[in-house]
Amino acid sequence: MSNPYQQQPGPYGQQPPPGYGPNQAPGPYGAQQPGYAHPPQGPYQTPPPYPVQPGYQTPPPYPVPVPPPYPGAPAPAQQNNPAVASVALGAVALAGMCFFPALLLSMVGLGLGVVGLGRARSTGVGRGAAIGGLVLNSVGVLVLIGLSVFYALAYKNRL
Repeated sequence: MSNPYQQQPGPYGQQPPPGYGPNQAPGPYGAQQPGYAHPPQGPYQTPPPYPVQPGYQTPPPYPVPVPPPYPGAPAPAQQNNPAVASVALGAVALAGMCFFPALLLSMVGLGLGVVGLGRARSTGVGRGAAIGGLVLNSVGVLVLIGLSVFYALAYKNRL
């Protein structure tokens, strides 16, 4: 049986170049790339740094502009939470028409819609959401009552 970790020839029958085999252990600080062990020697050397000119100082940094004081964030817009909850419950009740809790959700949504409409009269905020919640929940109650009557008649006629 051969060693599966032995260096195998490449896909074209070539051996990988030295230093690139799978069993090469790097030195204590990592292996250097072959062919780049020493910097090139030749007529071009790194020039010495420029001498510091006498009497020259670093210019002061540019002044950082300070933004003007912010007057504060605007007050958050008022919300009519009962009206928003009424719309949400109406949508959930209409989406889950086949379940009994949908009737309960529609009834609670109707109550929240009435409370939201009263709050909209006093604050002037959320009137559209309150009316939307009332409409959604009213439709939900009517449809669920209609479905209940339909199923009751269908069950009665089946017997």
